[in-house]
Amino acid sequence: MINDIDDPNKKYRATTKLKKANVIGGNLKNNALFLEKRVKLFDDLAKEIVRDYSLLMQTWDMGNSQDRLSALNMKQGFTYIDEALNQTIAAVDSYKQGATLYKQANLTKTIRVASSRLVSASGDLYQNLIQFQSNCRSLLAKVDDMVAIRGSSNPDKEDSKPNKLHQGVPE
Repeated sequence: MINDIDDPNKKYRATTKLKKANVIGGNLKNNALFLEKRVKLFDDLAKEIVRDYSLLMQTWDMGNSQDRLSALNMKQGFTYIDEALNQTIAAVDSYKQGATLYKQANLTKTIRVASSRLVSASGDLYQNLIQFQSNCRSLLAKVDDMVAIRGSSNPDKEDSKPNKLHQGVPE
C-alpha cells in the first residue's frame, strides 16, 4: 500500500495520500498496542516459568530414577525452547528493523509516530526474549550439573531415601 502512494505513474491528490498514510499509521499503531500488551504478559509468564522450574528442580533427588528421567526430559525441553527462541528472536529483530525503516522514511507524522511506538514495543519484546533465553540456558546448565554430578552414581540403583516430592513434604 505504501508503494502505491509513491508510484509516479499513479496520480493521487494530497488528501488521498494523507488518508492512505493515516490508515497505514493507524495499522502500525494497532500493531504497537498489540505488542505492548503482550510484552508485559510475556514478561510475567517467562518469570513464572523460570521460578516454577527452579522450584521443581529443588525437589529432585538424582538418586531416584524417576527424578533423573524428569531431569533428562526437562533438559530436552529446554533445548527445544532454546532453538525456538533463536528463531523467534531473529523474527522479532527483523520485524523491529522493518518498523525502523518505516520510521526513518519519515513519510508522514502519523506513520513516524506510530512506527516509533512499534520500534519501541518490538525492542521491548526482543529484550524480554533475550532475557528469557538467558534464564532458560541457566536452568539448562543447572539440570546438566544435577544430572552429571548427582546422577553419576549407579543410575539403575534406586536410592533408599524416599523423595520429598513423593511424600508431599515441601522443600
